[in-house]
Amino acid sequence: MSRKGSKQDQVKHAFTAWGKLDDLDVKILEALSIFGPRNIQVISNALGIPKSTVNFRIKRMIKNRILYVHVSPYHTNLGLKKMFIFIKPIMGLENELLDALKILKYYIYLFRFYRPYEGVGGIYAIPKNLENNFF
Repeated sequence: MSRKGSKQDQVKHAFTAWGKLDDLDVKILEALSIFGPRNIQVISNALGIPKSTVNFRIKRMIKNRILYVHVSPYHTNLGLKKMFIFIKPIMGLENELLDALKILKYYIYLFRFYRPYEGVGGIYAIPKNLENNFF
């Protein structure tokens, strides 16, 4: 089944995939909710099973779309500094300004905002040594 299957196919797959979970899979999911995904070794020690087994089962659950992983890095710990840009564009040229903001490297998210001020903005994560030369 492709990822772009119908909603009905996705729901059917979810129920059949959940039926494929055994007790160890459930224990791993519970341990992930307690210890988080950062240290598989802690989960392995807590459950008393090899780390390779935990890795294999987590990868299998991700592949079967039972488990989803979302990463949200803390940019400061990576040596990056966040910068915000808010610009009031000339009326009718908002999309062009958004395209221009894409030229600047290191953007994380670009957006339009409305009321009480209208304009465009961007959030950038810039290496700390380049922050003075960003513009």
